[in-house]
Amino acid sequence: MKAPIKYPLIFLLLLGAIYMLSKIYFHIQYEKDFNKKLVTIPEFEFMDIYSKKAITDKNLKEGTPVLFIYLNTECHFCIDETQIIRENIKEFRNCQIVIVSIEEPDILVKYAENYNLKGLDNLFFLYDKDLKFEEIFGESPFPSSFVYGKKGKLSKIFKGKPRMDDLLKQINK
Repeated sequence: MKAPIKYPLIFLLLLGAIYMLSKIYFHIQYEKDFNKKLVTIPEFEFMDIYSKKAITDKNLKEGTPVLFIYLNTECHFCIDETQIIRENIKEFRNCQIVIVSIEEPDILVKYAENYNLKGLDNLFFLYDKDLKFEEIFGESPFPSSFVYGKKGKLSKIFKGKPRMDDLLKQINK
């Protein structure tokens, strides 16, 4: 009686294991292929929260490092990163900072004002109204930071709150 139950159960377990291994393999392949797209600054178009105009990769200065930050105004790690960047803004003077969020522009304007980010020459604060950031940059928790060097090549991706010295090290490479 036990043998007829045992064999189908073993078969189902093997089938499940094969399925899980194939999912893991294809996910790893997807990540590798996707990361190849991020080797240089990808094409993007998001809306400036102040002017309501489209800002694209073409608006970035060539020959200058770029720091992309994907954040949410209610995320405490995002708030910490924003505060640390603002407190150390002089360290970022030779870098373009592009902050992107899916939240409505009026919320983002208040956030930028609370952290004295408005009017900084090297900072774009952008609204992702079409939810394209993750399509362009991949799955990204809040906060996620993408550092591109002077030649527009990807230097480092930070998923979660980065240490400021690690961030500055990548920017100043």
